[in-house]
Amino acid sequence: MVFTNFDGESSLRYQLPYLQRLAKQHLVGGIFFRNTELEALAARRAESSSEIFISTVSAQLLLEKRQMVRELQINGIQAVLAEPENATLNTLNQYLELKSRGLI
Repeated sequence: MVFTNFDGESSLRYQLPYLQRLAKQHLVGGIFFRNTELEALAARRAESSSEIFISTVSAQLLLEKRQMVRELQINGIQAVLAEPENATLNTLNQYLELKSRGLI
């Protein structure tokens, strides 16, 4: 299990070859931390142009995070988004899911 948090797609592209190399001999599970503050900003009702901008940028960053997780899954790396306070529970759930699928 790898606990990580990529800042953007460029940092994912930089680390992806290393994770792929690791995944050739091991089952790699990635735990990515959801940014709950960004989720709150994106969900908030915007009333001014600056709030609309903040909400739009927050939603874009959240979408980019989901796309990075999907990119890892496409490349054979198990990945899940988790709230930081629930990281242990989500890690255990991911392990049990992998075990039930016969991957471990």
